Amino acid sequence: MNMDGSPNKTSKKKRFVASNEIKTLVRDTLKEESGKEGFKPWILTETNPFTEANRELSKRILELVKGTSPETSSEEITNAIHIRFKSIRDTNRRRGKNPNYKKDMAKKSRKDQKLLTRITTLNDSTLDSCSKKLWRKIVTIDMVSSDEDEVDGDVKTFIVRKPTWRPKQIDQLFEVLDNHHDKSRSQRSKFQSYKRVLGPDSLRPEPDWSGSQLTAMKKLDLIPSHNEDE
Repeated sequence: MNMDGSPNKTSKKKRFVASNEIKTLVRDTLKEESGKEGFKPWILTETNPFTEANRELSKRILELVKGTSPETSSEEITNAIHIRFKSIRDTNRRRGKNPNYKKDMAKKSRKDQKLLTRITTLNDSTLDSCSKKLWRKIVTIDMVSSDEDEVDGDVKTFIVRKPTWRPKQIDQLFEVLDNHHDKSRSQRSKFQSYKRVLGPDSLRPEPDWSGSQLTAMKKLDLIPSHNEDE
């Protein structure tokens, strides 16, 4: 790597490494700078954040982060800048290839949040530790329903589509966990929530369950919905 942070043309492609703390600091510093008048963002078609076109902003970020965290080496901060540049560039490329990228990411984020909330509520429940351990093997992102957003004027509604193969016992568990979580939410939080209605089932295929998941299902006497009449 050259002194200015740009990669040496004769060197092999380097894997940049930085702590999560410094990566977050670089991200937040860049975000703060982007809100200032006269801000010039990185040119993402450039090979890296330290080319002539991008150097001014990158050096500015380096100086600011170094001022906030003087004990951190310039090399680690430089690595974090490279990582942030690549992340922004890759995100923009994905958006270019997928016009629904933002919508898809929002849907994924909703599923991730639902899963996290349910696992947290499960852990705080009065179930015995053995039962919790078994349920945690099964309560995965694959079990979470998809939420399709539908906008009618100023009103947004989420259409909930559950997988056809999800056992009814999972439906019942999720209903209990969701109701328990709702009771703990503030009135303001409830007011700000969007309405959810049950829509047609999701036709996504059933995942390949691991051996430990199948064992947990057997111990909990779970039967996938499409096998109940067999």
